[in-house]
Amino acid sequence: MVTMVENIAIVSVQSTRFLERLMVRSEDAYWMPDPSIAVGGIRVTAATFEMRVDATSETLQMLLEGLAIEDEHRAINGHHELIPAQPVLPAPFRPT
Repeated sequence: MVTMVENIAIVSVQSTRFLERLMVRSEDAYWMPDPSIAVGGIRVTAATFEMRVDATSETLQMLLEGLAIEDEHRAINGHHELIPAQPVLPAPFRPT
């Protein structure tokens, strides 16, 4: 049986994988008016290149809240990590 802590860790890694696919990389930004400011932004969906500031800011907020949960867990339970320091993630998504 999966514990709540293990479930949170699994969901966190899966969420990170999904967000990684939405992130604009330098090789994705060649068509943008100013590629340097687009890199690191988050696309609204994986199937489009639409970008909105709320998608990027909400992603950042989610990541910061995840770090806060990790810090709180560490403070309560010692140095045991909720999410492994080196989660095994697939190679970055590269459309063909």
